[in-house]
Amino acid sequence: MPRTPLPCQRFDDILDGYFPLGISVAQCLERNGFATALFVLTHAPILHLDDRPDTAPVPLRLGGQTSGLIRRLMVRATTGRSPQGQGEWLWHDGVSDRPLTARTRLAEPAFVRGIGLRHAPEADAPLWRVTTPTGPSLWGFHTAAPGFIALSPADGTPIYAGQALAPEQASTAEALDLTSPNELEALHHDWAI
Repeated sequence: MPRTPLPCQRFDDILDGYFPLGISVAQCLERNGFATALFVLTHAPILHLDDRPDTAPVPLRLGGQTSGLIRRLMVRATTGRSPQGQGEWLWHDGVSDRPLTARTRLAEPAFVRGIGLRHAPEADAPLWRVTTPTGPSLWGFHTAAPGFIALSPADGTPIYAGQALAPEQASTAEALDLTSPNELEALHHDWAI
């Protein structure tokens, strides 16, 4: 039985800085009226403030805290759940195995571009098949692992950023079917940075 594609909407927004990433993402969903969204952010300064409560202000000077930079990150967020995603980031103290978490703070507001759904689907699919007038493409990743996963050459988990569907991928059973009248080239360009 064929599935009916869900309508999605392309959007641009700015994640609030200084809040934990999970809170900023939740505010973005609420502000845009989305139940779930997949978006990309690039070149976003971050802070590791593990010794401070989520509600504490960002310090004027970094003591034992560490700054870093998200080079690119694809995030899937759903209302009431912790965000998950894959991407590349670095910490300025050289610690390469420090994770990016929902508690990591954005050091300043971050521009994001993505696609959102007004109603969350029951399927918890991290892979989205989006059909536009120019054809179908895959967005997302093949893992349902919680949190953020660092991309690396050794990582065997593929990530899709507007990849045109090859014939063998067209029957990807776990992908969520979406349809959009909007051109997603700008979002594809962001991920390619």
